[in-house]
Amino acid sequence: MNRARHAAEIPHSNPPMLYQRDMTDVLLDRFLRRADLTRALEEHFGTCRAWPLRLRAAYDQLETLRDLLGPATYSTFLRCAERAASQKEVSESQLLTMHRDYLDRELYRQYGEEMPEAIKVAWAVTFGIMLLLDDQDYAHLIKAAVRADEDNTVSTSGS
Repeated sequence: MNRARHAAEIPHSNPPMLYQRDMTDVLLDRFLRRADLTRALEEHFGTCRAWPLRLRAAYDQLETLRDLLGPATYSTFLRCAERAASQKEVSESQLLTMHRDYLDRELYRQYGEEMPEAIKVAWAVTFGIMLLLDDQDYAHLIKAAVRADEDNTVSTSGS
């Protein structure tokens, strides 16, 4: 009796079965997301077992971003990064312009001068990915991440 009353007083207390099911759903979603991203990257980079360390690190950073930002903010950020990568490809004549410059412009268009903290963190993590990969690999990584995110959005909304 005291145990039940104590559980009722804790605002976020879940019965063990409900908590277990929720954790299973979270883990399953994470597994499926990782599988979607892995498949999308393997289309360009080959089997994940053969990826160089720098690509595996970039992959893990994208997964970390997804967990930190949540699905909606992650999707919006990825779309900005994809538009920036596409713009960089189109204007390849500017040799000294980096992906970072294009991403800065896209994020400014999307969020204005007062970017949320989450977007600032995402920018910093993405800049690290830019340093790990060359321009072409970075562009392929971002495009693959967008495809995987779209696949995941379709599969979770269709459930």
